[in-house]
Parts: sequence; C-alpha cells; structure tokens
Amino acid sequence: SRGLCSRNPLDRARFLSSLVLLKMSAKLAAKALSALALISTLGALASAAPCPDGAQTCAATAAADEATLLQMASKQATKPRFAPAVGLLATRAELREVARRASPQDLRGLSADQAEDLSSCSFITCLNFLDPMREESCDRCLYDWLLSPVLNSEIGVNSVALGYGTDLLSIPLLHKNGTNTYINAWCGKGGLAGCSKKMDFPGPGTTSYMDWEDVWNIGKQYPAKQWSGEWWRGPELGMFMLTPVAWAGVGTWPVGLTLGVTPAQHAVLRPVLDDAFGTGKMWQQKRATQALITSMITKFFESRLAEGRLKIPGDLKALQFQLLNKVALNRDVSWADALAFVSLQTTATIMGLIGDFLPEPFYIFLGDIKKQYAQEVKALEPFVEKKYGTQLASQSCAPSKTSCLTLASTSVMDGLTFAGGISVPTDMATAVGLLYSTSPTNPYPAREIPPNKELEFFWENIRYFAPVVGFPSWSTRPTCPGLSPKETQSLNKPGGKQEACKQGPKNWATGYSKVNQYQGGTRQVPVLALAQRDPKKWGPTSNEFVVRNLIEYKKSVGFAEMAEDNTVAGGKMNRICPGKTLALMIGETFLKIFKKGDWDAVSPESIVFDSGPTWISDFVLKSVTTP
Repeated sequence: SRGLCSRNPLDRARFLSSLVLLKMSAKLAAKALSALALISTLGALASAAPCPDGAQTCAATAAADEATLLQMASKQATKPRFAPAVGLLATRAELREVARRASPQDLRGLSADQAEDLSSCSFITCLNFLDPMREESCDRCLYDWLLSPVLNSEIGVNSVALGYGTDLLSIPLLHKNGTNTYINAWCGKGGLAGCSKKMDFPGPGTTSYMDWEDVWNIGKQYPAKQWSGEWWRGPELGMFMLTPVAWAGVGTWPVGLTLGVTPAQHAVLRPVLDDAFGTGKMWQQKRATQALITSMITKFFESRLAEGRLKIPGDLKALQFQLLNKVALNRDVSWADALAFVSLQTTATIMGLIGDFLPEPFYIFLGDIKKQYAQEVKALEPFVEKKYGTQLASQSCAPSKTSCLTLASTSVMDGLTFAGGISVPTDMATAVGLLYSTSPTNPYPAREIPPNKELEFFWENIRYFAPVVGFPSWSTRPTCPGLSPKETQSLNKPGGKQEACKQGPKNWATGYSKVNQYQGGTRQVPVLALAQRDPKKWGPTSNEFVVRNLIEYKKSVGFAEMAEDNTVAGGKMNRICPGKTLALMIGETFLKIFKKGDWDAVSPESIVFDSGPTWISDFVLKSVTTP
C-alpha cells in the first residue's frame, strides 16, 4: 500500500513492476481452481484501491465509475440474455459484494483461461494507476469478461461470434474520426503511441497486433507455419469474414474465397497467380507489360474525355478489370461488360461482408450472386486453360471435386473481384481525390503531385490509405462441423498435408455444406493498416500524408511483403501479394497520364475523406470542355 499511495514515482514504479509477479502467481493459481475465490475477491477489491491523489478525487472517480457501469447495464436491461451480466454490472459495490461472498465451489465452472483473463483484468488493468484511462479500461475489461459467454455466442449460418459482429459494426460508428477511424477503433483515445496489441478485437479469441515489428515478425512466419500445419488460414478478405455464398455455385472445396484453400491447393495455385498477376521475369516482358498498360490507360482517358465525365471509383474499377484481364489472361473486356462486372463486384463484396449475420432463410434471395459468380468463373476457364492448362492437368486439387482448372479460374476471379480488383482502384481514387478535394478532411492541402514523383505519390496513398486492413491466421482453427476440437486439430498435418473439414450435405438455403468460420478458434491479426502508420517505424509524420523518398517505402507491409520464404515448398507457400509490382506499375502509369488540367471536380467541397476500407466518398470529374 505504501508503493500504491506514495507520491514518489519510483515507489509507484516498483509497485507496478510487482504486478508481473502477481500475474504469474494468478496464472498458477488459476490452474488450481480452489484459489479462484481469493483471486476474484482481490480483483473486485482492486477497483476499490485507494487513490494516491486524495480521498476527494477518489470519491469523484468512484462515483463516475458507478455511473459508467450503470449506463452500460441500462442499455442492455431490456434484453433477457444479458440479465446475468447486468445483475453484476449494476453497481461496483454489488460486484465487490458478489466477490466477497464467492467460494471456490461457486467458481469451479470457470476455465483456466477465464480465470487468467479475470486476473489480468484485475491485477494489471484495474491497478495500472499510470494509465490515464484506467477507470474506463478497468470497466471495459470487467464488462467484456462478464459478457464473454454472450460475445462468444453463435450467430448466422456460418457460426461467427456475436462479439465479432458487434466489434465489426463498431468501426463504422467511429467514422466521425475520419481517416483516423482505424486508430480510434484499435488504439482508443491514446492514439498510435504505445498502441501495440489489442485482445479480443475484432471478436472474442482474436488478438490484433499493431506494432510494425510484431506485424513483420508474425507475417514472415506464415509460409512455414501454414506448411507445417501449425497455423490455418480461413477464407477472409483482410481481417473480415466473407460468407461463402458467391462460391456456392462454383463447387470448389473448401468453399469460399480461395485465400482459404489448403496448403497443398495453394502450392498448385501460387505459380499460376505469380505469373498471371506479375509483370514478367525478363526485362522484355516487363517492357511489353508497361507498353500495354500505357496504351490501355491512354485510351481510357481518351474515351472518358469524349464522354465528358469520369465517375470515381466506378470507372476506375472498370478500368482495373479490363487491365487485369488483359495482362493476366490476354482477354479483352468491353467497357459495357466491365461496368456490369463492377455491379457484381459491389454486390458480392457487400453481401459477403454482411451475409454472415443474416438468418438462413435470407440466403434464398442470394441465388443471383451464386449464378453470376459461377458464370464469370466459367467465362475465365478457357483463357486460364490456354495459358496454364498443361501445368494444371497433372495436379491434384483434392478435396475439391472440381478440377484444378476450375479452382485456378476461381482464384483468378477472386483476384479480379476482391484483391487487386478493389485495392488498386481504391488508391487511385484517393490519389485523384487529393488533387481536387477542398474539404477540410483532405490530408494533403498541396493538391499537386511533386514533379516526377508519381510513384512515390501512389506509394504514399497505399501507406496512408491502406486498402488491406489485416492479415489474419488461426493458431487454433475453428472446429469443423461434426468433429470435436481434438479431431479438428488432428487435420493439421505437417508437410503441406493439412486437411480441410469434410464436406457434408448442402444446406437448402445457402447451397453449400455447413461451415464454421469462427467458433472454437483462436485468431491472430497483424493489422497492416496501423503498422503502415507506426510512428516508431515511420517517424513523427507517420500519421500525416507526406510524399516520402522512394527508399522509405521499403518498410511497407501493405502487400504482406514479409510473408515470403522461398525455402518453404519452393516459394509456393508465399503470401506476399503476387500483383505488387503490377499494382505499382498501374498506379504510377495512371498518375503520369492523368492530366489535372483536363478535369474539373463537380462539388470539390463534397469530396470527403473518411474511414477505410473505401477512404473517400464517390465523386465525379467533368471535362473542362464540357458545358
């Protein structure tokens, strides 16, 4: 108590350092459940510890804490399933009294992990008097701990956790923070300084890592950890789950975004993707790719000037679809077909994100998405076969009952729709918006690209307006339907032989077999978007839009640059974006050909910069020759 109450900073520092030993003791005690009553009592009393700034301040703080708890509880009071938590949260005094009365028998239902979480919350968070947000953080962790059974509860047909849904929905609610929304969602009011790790966000059992060093060190292990079966990758777009409905009509397994295929399947697909979305290994090939991109973008601007309008981002997405089809497969796509694809892309993305939270009967209305996506994959197959048919013919893509050709065509389609098909137009849109927006939300008041710095300018858009938020994997994969957790983990065989869950009968509404995208799993998410703004790596202007020297962008993690290890499966388990060089080539060429003087913005004050993943409002440029 002397250390706690002392005004001497060294005494208080010694007291706080002892918390590490307390936590260790708590972990040991948690394994002997007979000591849980004592841990809970100490945890509850921690929030009543004397405040070193005097009794008057303590009384005011306690009153504010009581009000916070009551406010939280009242919001849920009308929901019966929250009744147990509300009863404990009603007042801090009641919480203490419950802990004082608790006996070991009352607490034997807790697991060691639950006990450890409570201990950490009580001893570390609630007693950290050096944290200016201590009271808020303490209330939040106690609140989350008490509600953990609710937050882990299953929703939707794909078994995601309620807490994942509420966390996901909380991010756009912070949109008032503009381009700092991700910072506020993951780091709170404290900002980027000292923001390195966040537990149970987004969703229970998910740990987010924001520190650049952590992001790099975790990400570089992906090839080896997946090939060895230690980690599992799900069909996630960034850190977001996508319902597999769009893939139900294709017939591949595992169903869903092909980022979640098995290691053996990935080893088949990776060489195809590296070649299709690359710029060529020889300088002659790179030069030919550059000439092709330059020609197509030049014609794009000519046609848009003739039309008199440039709609952003829609027209940029259509252009990107044409470019990727031509570069990857030598496939020509008309402007009308490209615009039709953008409509499908938008619908598939939105429904993919929210579909996990929809009730089963709703899926019968999503039949058009399944049909259209399958048709697009089918349309790609002849082009994929012409270019890669020979190398795919001898490969096995089990357990998918479709051919490797179909799986490869699906993977290419996923790239066109969800990867480079979205990310590159996103940063082209922000780049153009920066040049015209007169909104106070514009982080680049200069509104001009520095001479001969088009590549650096595009790089800074990728860094500041990160198109990919996170890069998740699972150290414990979600439990397969029909299997126990132990049986599920036994599927994680080494040497690239990790197995998918068994395919069961198709659901009448969804059109695909039952899948579990979350329950029973433990997920880690390197948050690329925040590592790209880590002040320890990017300096004091890390959270500002500043066109930097080209060499600075070698620190980028935006393309998952660290997830490359050619010693694992000959590079076939690499997770670095296969289209990185192509994306930079397209972005730089686009900005070199774009002439700001050819266009005026319609309502430049309405070009608003906001939260990712879109970052900017839709806007229109009109030709200066258009009346």
